[in-house]
Amino acid sequence: MSAIKPLFIVLEGIDGSGKSTQLEMLYERMRTEHIPVILTHEPTDFSTGKFIRRVLAAEEVVTPATMAGLFLADRLEHITHPEMGLLRRMEEGMNVLSGRYYFSSMAFQSEYVSMSWLAAANALCKSKLKADFTFYMNLDPDICYARLLAGRTHFDIYENPEKLHLTHGKYMEAFDHYGQDENIIMLDADKTAEHIHQEIWNYLFPSQST
Repeated sequence: MSAIKPLFIVLEGIDGSGKSTQLEMLYERMRTEHIPVILTHEPTDFSTGKFIRRVLAAEEVVTPATMAGLFLADRLEHITHPEMGLLRRMEEGMNVLSGRYYFSSMAFQSEYVSMSWLAAANALCKSKLKADFTFYMNLDPDICYARLLAGRTHFDIYENPEKLHLTHGKYMEAFDHYGQDENIIMLDADKTAEHIHQEIWNYLFPSQST
C-alpha cells in the first residue's frame, strides 16, 4: 500500500516535546504498511552539513550569522542534490519525513539574523519544495525542561528553562508572521505518544484510519 502522491511531512517542536518519538513511530508504521518512506535529518551528510557538524563539535568556529547561511546552503543541497536530494527521492516515489525544515530556522537563528532575512531564505527553499504537512508538537516549555532534566538529554544546551521558553516564543512569532500560507497543524503534545501518533496518522492517511 502506498500513497498516490509522495508526501513531504515535517515535524517541529522544541527539545523535550516528543518530536523524535513521533518521527520514529510514524516512520515504523509507514514501513509496516508498506508505504515507501525515508527519514531525514539536518545537518545532512553532504559537504556543508559535514562542516556544520564540525562547528557544532567546536572543531571549527564561525559567527552565528554565518551559521545561518550554512544551514541554508545545507538545506538547499538537501533538496536539490542530483542523486540523494529530497526532490530526486520523491520523484522515485519516496515519502519524506523530516524533523527540521522551515520554522526551525526561524526559531533558532532569528537571534542572529532578521526575520525578514529568514523569510526570504525559507521562501527560496519553499519555492523548490514545500511541506505538505507541518506538525508542531505544542507543549509547555516547563514540561519539556522537566523531561530533559530527567533524562539529561541536551541538558548541557538548555541549561535553564528560559532558553526553552525563548525558543518556543520564536516558533510562535514565526507562525504569526509567516504561517498563513503553511499547512501547520498544532498538536497538543500533553497527551500519550500513542494518541498523538494516531492523530498525525489520521491527518496523513484518513482513508486508512480506524
